[in-house]
Amino acid sequence: MAESGSPRPTLFLSDLHLSPDRPAAVAAFHAFARGPARAASAVYILGDLFDWWIGDDQLREPFIAPVVKSMRELADSGVALFVGRGNRDFMRTITHDIYGIPSERVIGSTAGLHYQPDDHGGTVVYKAEMDLFDDGPVKPLRIWSRIGRRPILAAGNSNGDIEMLHYAHPGLRLLVDHDDPEREFGYTAGAEKALEAAGAHGWTVISVKDDWKTVFAAPS
Repeated sequence: MAESGSPRPTLFLSDLHLSPDRPAAVAAFHAFARGPARAASAVYILGDLFDWWIGDDQLREPFIAPVVKSMRELADSGVALFVGRGNRDFMRTITHDIYGIPSERVIGSTAGLHYQPDDHGGTVVYKAEMDLFDDGPVKPLRIWSRIGRRPILAAGNSNGDIEMLHYAHPGLRLLVDHDDPEREFGYTAGAEKALEAAGAHGWTVISVKDDWKTVFAAPS
């Protein structure tokens, strides 16, 4: 825990892609949630938490349940959790019940809504279509609609993050280059335009291969 009177840090996780096929990443997440994260004032979980959509019907699966437990325990400890989900993690409807994260702390894609009148005051129901897909030029709109200000830090890793990086305050605009297939994922396809924009505008490019001393630390 942080010492009394010392500022508590805000911590960020991005694009973890947790999967049973990557046990080191899962172990590192649990170690983080039960260790350093407990000393934080807030933890932001950005991008794709899992490699696939997770719903409440999967909560009892041996791989999913411990992840949910770690997040729930972290939220219950008083650390504020925020989710800026990836394009496949449409999690807002379940984050409070499953993870203990209030829905207003989730920024991202949303399903369409429809008002259905009835004799009991009506109901707002979800439609089987997207309302806003949180990618590209929609990202600045979603950020503004949720926090009402221009972000002082923006970090991305794909062409879909270019507009968000443009929109952030000058200073800390980060683009992660996933160029280390040995320790993580090697995927630069889909980020070519973002890398060009970073060079043209002076954004900071972070190479996983060259700038990360440790990608997945062994759990203590």
